[in-house]
Amino acid sequence: MFTTETVIKTTDAGEYIRHFHDRERFIGYCRSCENYGTVWVCPPYGFDCMDMLRGLDWVHIVGTRTLLDEKVRHSPQNAAHQKELSYEVMARARRDIDWRLLELEKRYPGSRAFFAGSCFLCRKEDCTRRTGKPCIRPESARSSIEAYGFDVARTASQLLGIEMKWSDRLVLPEYFTLVSALFSTEREIEWP
Repeated sequence: MFTTETVIKTTDAGEYIRHFHDRERFIGYCRSCENYGTVWVCPPYGFDCMDMLRGLDWVHIVGTRTLLDEKVRHSPQNAAHQKELSYEVMARARRDIDWRLLELEKRYPGSRAFFAGSCFLCRKEDCTRRTGKPCIRPESARSSIEAYGFDVARTASQLLGIEMKWSDRLVLPEYFTLVSALFSTEREIEWP
């Protein structure tokens, strides 16, 4: 179905924030999304996102290209099937990446992981945020860097050398790009 290639780039967190953070622009995009205010990992938040990153000097950007085989790329039969298949591919690819990022948080206390895209732990319609209750999986749920106002497309292209690709009608792109991150006090980390 697919194979993955991962690239990790470590950079100074302050520099990354200065050059790739544009809160107003990207939170503006979030406001137009159906997840805004309804899923715990998505804005708006009841805290200052930049406060969560203070004291974390390094950011380890994890770029994963999920390369699709031609049969999968051309298999969507309609828009709903295309969306479902895209979601399935990304969820399967993220299982390994997300687990590794959570392991890094344990290994490097005080670090903060960011997953690529939306939360896959619960169905969106079942997220407890809709009813005002706390997240049922706070130990595993993580926001994305875009939800904190970072430019994922520029991060992928300028730091990782990966151009993002998009679907063309019902044909899936040759690959999906997943951009995750770990903010940490440690410059050197060992990827599990």
